Amino acid sequence: MNLNYVRAENSDKRFFWDNYCQSMQPHIEEIWGWDEEWQLVDFEKRWVDCENSLIRIDEQTVGYMQTQEFADEHYIMMLILLPEYRSAGIGGKILTQEIVGVR
Repeated sequence: MNLNYVRAENSDKRFFWDNYCQSMQPHIEEIWGWDEEWQLVDFEKRWVDCENSLIRIDEQTVGYMQTQEFADEHYIMMLILLPEYRSAGIGGKILTQEIVGVR
């Protein structure tokens, strides 16, 4: 598996938003209710504040990750994989790479 990351462009923002909604809306809706306006404001803030990366296997985009640096700490703010790539060990591999990469 050739896992790689590509810096997202503004043209990728819709991909991020659509997959965020598909992945997170059912959970957020159940706990707090889905406030579309609030979600959009929060999404825009995260887009501006974070390093936004497309996650790819070979040339296929399989999800996205948003990371942010605070002082000497590295945060994964959001990690979303497309449904067909979940439960296949990809998320674990990404987390391992992030942990090793910041040490």
